[in-house]
Amino acid sequence: MIKKDKTLVILAGVVVICLLVTIFSLFRNSDLAQGSVTFGNDYNTTVITSTVASSTSTTFIKSGYGSLGSVVYSNQATAGAYPMLTLYNATSTAAATSTATTLFEMGAINITPGTYQVDAIFTNGLMYEVPAGFDGTFIVTWR
Repeated sequence: MIKKDKTLVILAGVVVICLLVTIFSLFRNSDLAQGSVTFGNDYNTTVITSTVASSTSTTFIKSGYGSLGSVVYSNQATAGAYPMLTLYNATSTAAATSTATTLFEMGAINITPGTYQVDAIFTNGLMYEVPAGFDGTFIVTWR
């Protein structure tokens, strides 16, 4: 009779441990999801709007390692102006873009508004350049 009671106690202990492990694994959520993206893996955006600059403009977006997701061209250029965008893998101290690697370049001829998927990695930083006379709206997604 004592042997039977001891077996039941051991079996009950195993069942309780299994239940605790199951409950813990069900409620443990280390990656908080926001929609279909886990927290921390969401994209940042930079909006580049129209300027009729008298000279080429270069702007630094992010330093260090990252990922370039897409470029959304959302606003057609006005007549006589042109959209043009170049994205570089560069450092913030790069005085000339000749020291940078081109990640994405959008020319000025017959560009259709839409999303252009890039999916490129940058290791130094993300920088964009727009020329004099730039017109249009771009949204750059990166993380």
